[in-house]
Amino acid sequence: MTSKATCPYCYQTTADRNVFLMPSPQSSADEIAHIRAEMRCIDNPLFKPHEERAALLRCLNAVRSSTRVLFPEILSLIFQHASPAPDFFLEEGNVWPEHEPNPSFHLVVGSVSSLWREIVDSTPNLWTSIRVKTRSVQHTRRWTVFLLKSFEKSRSLPIDIAFLRIGSSWQDSNHLFSSEVDEVLLKNCHRIRSLRLSHSIPLKWISTIPGLTGLRDLSIQSSQFIPHLSLLSNSLLNRLRVETPIRPLFLPTIPTSLTVLRLSHVPIDLCMQFLVNFRELVEFRCYYPAPLDHDHTTSVLFNQISLDKLEVFQWTFLPEPFDSLDHLILTRFEFPRLKTLSFVELLGAFHQYDEAVLTDFLRRLPLTLKDLEFYGIEHLSFLRDRLIPHIRKETQVISIFLRRCSESFLCDILSGLLRTNGGPIPLLHLNKILVESCMTNTEQAKVSDSLRRLTGRYLVEVLQQRCDVTDQFTFAVAFVSCLDWGQDTVDDLRRLVDEKGLGLRVLHQGVDILSDDDQDTSFAA
Repeated sequence: MTSKATCPYCYQTTADRNVFLMPSPQSSADEIAHIRAEMRCIDNPLFKPHEERAALLRCLNAVRSSTRVLFPEILSLIFQHASPAPDFFLEEGNVWPEHEPNPSFHLVVGSVSSLWREIVDSTPNLWTSIRVKTRSVQHTRRWTVFLLKSFEKSRSLPIDIAFLRIGSSWQDSNHLFSSEVDEVLLKNCHRIRSLRLSHSIPLKWISTIPGLTGLRDLSIQSSQFIPHLSLLSNSLLNRLRVETPIRPLFLPTIPTSLTVLRLSHVPIDLCMQFLVNFRELVEFRCYYPAPLDHDHTTSVLFNQISLDKLEVFQWTFLPEPFDSLDHLILTRFEFPRLKTLSFVELLGAFHQYDEAVLTDFLRRLPLTLKDLEFYGIEHLSFLRDRLIPHIRKETQVISIFLRRCSESFLCDILSGLLRTNGGPIPLLHLNKILVESCMTNTEQAKVSDSLRRLTGRYLVEVLQQRCDVTDQFTFAVAFVSCLDWGQDTVDDLRRLVDEKGLGLRVLHQGVDILSDDDQDTSFAA
């Protein structure tokens, strides 16, 4: 007897003498159930081997070690990747520092087992970054062992060193740590690529810096008086950071190969001379300068100066009688490739400037500008309502950073970002505003413990205008105890995320107040 069978996958009916057909169901629902039952009969034998294999794998994992044995070469690469070399030159200078890897990471992993210790000892790259931070001469022996071992295990590779000697017990010591360490350092001075000396610095080592022929980065940070610094023989020196009173610091003693120069507690007129004469500079920062040493400004008063390679520029504006140098910065300098502009205001310096001078400077800023930084801008500052409106709207600014500025200045920044009279959106590419500490809106400014509701409403209005032209935006506040914005402001910000699809983060002390996962206990509703 010939019967017909229906394929459960393609539903085609074929003649089959060996297939027994069940009576056809009367309803379509029964027919569907019947077909699915036949499909399960076919699928079950297929899935069973997979289930059995998964069960066997679980048994295997239960009896096998959770960590497989890796080849030493692979472990060495993993250790190096997990512990990248820190940049000692940038430490304590990064405004919003990311997580810094522990430079002693290799000592930690080396203590896991004898095998890992052998791998660490045979990987020279793990020993090339040496950070020594101690408060007492009593710790000399322990650091001596560490330093000697680092020089030995790093073989002939270049070395980066950071010495941080804190405390009065070091003042009478003429050694870096011990005579044994000093001898090894002098023997390997050609290998030192980066050197950072902080706090208590022996004058003996200032005099040996010219012998570091392989030196590329030098950072000196100390409040003590240093009589002289000569770097003429350090022809490879690329980055120099001086944060200490040094007399004298002559231009002829500094190599012109510098591309990064950061100066603090250096006479303001000398800072100007560096800026004028070092045309290879890519980054120049002058903050908290010392009073004038000599008048070096006459040679540049009548010349227009274009710093064609400078990308990062920071200048500290001072009140009278130093404002003549500030006037030169605003009127005589051009920055065609500038990417980061940083204004530092001390003692209300901007109160005295002519509006036309400042406005013309802002309008001459290049379109390449990406980052704006402001330090100490006061409530009565001349910059307050004259900043954003005078920067060309097509400028490529993506971030604005404020440290210890008045809240009124922050509000002026936000209001300046609003579209007016149907015009274009100012600074269209802006996607980040960072606020680190905030000052009260008073003549005698104090640190503020909260941001007012007005600031939050300005932020909402700015983002409402931009949500259709930007995908991501971050507003971050640090070192401010409370955001006194009100729950309605937070609800409006959440609607921009939920309804407009804006990738918005509002961070307060590192906590996203719009995230359901984070709990910001310092937000005031």
